[in-house]
Amino acid sequence: MLGYSFNPQWSIHGNFHFGGYSGDVEKDEGFFNQVGLSFAARYTFLDDWVRPYVFFGLGWIRTEHDIETHTNFVEHSLMIEPGFGVIFRLVPNYFLGIESTAAPLFIGDHMNAAINFHTMLNFEYRF
Repeated sequence: MLGYSFNPQWSIHGNFHFGGYSGDVEKDEGFFNQVGLSFAARYTFLDDWVRPYVFFGLGWIRTEHDIETHTNFVEHSLMIEPGFGVIFRLVPNYFLGIESTAAPLFIGDHMNAAINFHTMLNFEYRF
C-alpha cells in the first residue's frame, strides 16, 4: 500500500493485492490465485494515538482457478472495496493497525457477483 495524506482526516491509497486460496481437496475444487490493484479514499475519525477509519475504493482483480495442472478459468473483474480499520500510533511516525474489507466483484462470467473478503494486519511508516 502506498498513500498520501491531505490532512489528518483525508488520504488516498493505492493497493496491490496478491492471494492464493485452496479449495476442498476431497471435492477436487482446486486452487484460486488472485492478483489485483485498487485505489481508495480513507477518512480517519480521530487524530490521537488510536485512529479508527473507513475507506472506499475501486479496483481490478484477476482470478485464476487451477485444478491440478489444468487451468479451469481466468477471470478479470471490477472490484468495489468498502472497509474499515483502526491504527495505533506506537511512536511518532510509526503505526500498527488492522483493517477488514468486503469487496464485491463484478463484470465476469465465472466470478460475477462474488465477494472477496480480506483482513489485513498493517504496519505504517509516515514521513
